[in-house]
This record gives sequence, structure tokens and C-alpha cells, in this order.
Amino acid sequence: MERTLLAYGPSLTTMQLQALAERAQNEKFHTVYVQELAASRLPPSLRRGMLASLPFAGLMPEQLLFMGGRAQELGCNSFTFALPGGWIRDGRYAETTELLQSLQKQVSIRLVPTLILAQLDLDHLREAMQLCFSVGIETLCLGTGTNLDSVDAAAIECAQDMYRTQKIPLHHLEIASTEPLEGLEATNRICISQTSAEASSY
Repeated sequence: MERTLLAYGPSLTTMQLQALAERAQNEKFHTVYVQELAASRLPPSLRRGMLASLPFAGLMPEQLLFMGGRAQELGCNSFTFALPGGWIRDGRYAETTELLQSLQKQVSIRLVPTLILAQLDLDHLREAMQLCFSVGIETLCLGTGTNLDSVDAAAIECAQDMYRTQKIPLHHLEIASTEPLEGLEATNRICISQTSAEASSY
């Protein structure tokens, strides 16, 4: 099972951030996602992934385009961001498609949309995933790793079935959690936040 790490830690010092990134690299985490300021403070060799703003907040299209551009400028290889939850729940798929295609035109690094699961039923989850697949985006993350947006077994099974149907390897699917998950076929995105104590205990 592969793992990624998302560290939302505005209070972490540069030394703590670097130690966290080095530890994750040594422990074979595929990607470490950090905020723009944190990415800019890391040495280039440790800049792997960048997250847009808060891990659970959808940004306006122009903000996402700017942040995606910054991730590329900083030499990151992945950019993760939350798709606007209201757009998905309301079926605003044309706008969502336009947003993703705009990002693809501007940003040449890997895009990893996060699907906010709060108040999202399985039918809308399937439609959102199919939309991403239709524009060529295969790496997705389920949930934001917060208490308000936990990932249940039904959502995991639904997403894994979608990947199998599309014949996309399951390691392209990230499952967010605050604690390491065992027995996943998909990739586990471990999410830590806020404090140096949490950062040292993942």
C-alpha cells in the first residue's frame, strides 16, 4: 500500500517542516503535500506536492489557477485542491469541467482533485469521478481528512469499483484519514494539521 502525507501546519518552523519532509521521504511516502509558504521554505529536493489553501476549502477558479501556477513555479510535481463541494452537489458539471480543463492548460504537473464527501451521496460521487476521468485526470482523493468529512466504507467501495471499471490502477486513488489505515488497496493519504505535536506523531 502506498502512502502520501498532507501537512497543513502554518505554525511549523522551517526546521520542523524540513524534518517532517525528510522523515516522510525516508519512510517512502510517495508525496508530501504542504502549503505554498511551506513549499517555498523547503529545499528544492524536498518539494514534492503543494496543496491549495486549506485542505477542505474550495477556492474560486482564478485562485486555483494562481495556486496551481505557483506549485509549478516552485518545482512541485503534484498539486492537490478541493473541488467546490457545492458545485458537485448541485450538478454544476459544466463549470467543474471548465475549471479542470483550465488548470490542465496552465499547469503541467499532476493534478489531484479532492472530493469533499460531506453531504455528497454516492450517485454524485460517481458523477464527479467520471467527470474527472473524462478530462484525463486519474489521481483523485476521497475526503479531506477532517472530522467533518470522514470517508466511510461505502464511499471507498464505490470509488474502488469506479477505478476497476475504468481499469485505472488503485494506487491512483488516495483515501484521506487522520490516522494510518490498514489493508487498503488504494493509497492512504495521512492528513496532519496545525501543531508540531501532531506533526511529530503521525
